Amino acid sequence: MAEILEELIGKELAGVGFIRDYVEIYFDGPILRYYVFPVLHTSEEIINTEKINWRDSLCSLIGDVVSDIVCEEDIHVEVIFKSGKKLVVDMTENPPWGEMMHFVPYLNGPVSIW
Repeated sequence: MAEILEELIGKELAGVGFIRDYVEIYFDGPILRYYVFPVLHTSEEIINTEKINWRDSLCSLIGDVVSDIVCEEDIHVEVIFKSGKKLVVDMTENPPWGEMMHFVPYLNGPVSIW
């Protein structure tokens, strides 16, 4: 998983899409699709979907650049940005639909599924 997602290092976050029950993060080509909502960690707080500013906080990442990817298989995935903020997904959750994340490296490219 880490090897696949490392393609995002150095990429600027271009947009955030909110679809009924998932979120897409756009990187001028690659797309990271979260079926388990990510939690945003900043230096001041941890922002999850229960906080009213969750959507705005995700959008605040637009223009930020990915500096690192940390993956602990079956535990968590972190996308770390130059600003110090990070998107974290708990891979121990067990959604009823089975899929937690998708990564699409380019338009109509192969989809990696976790």
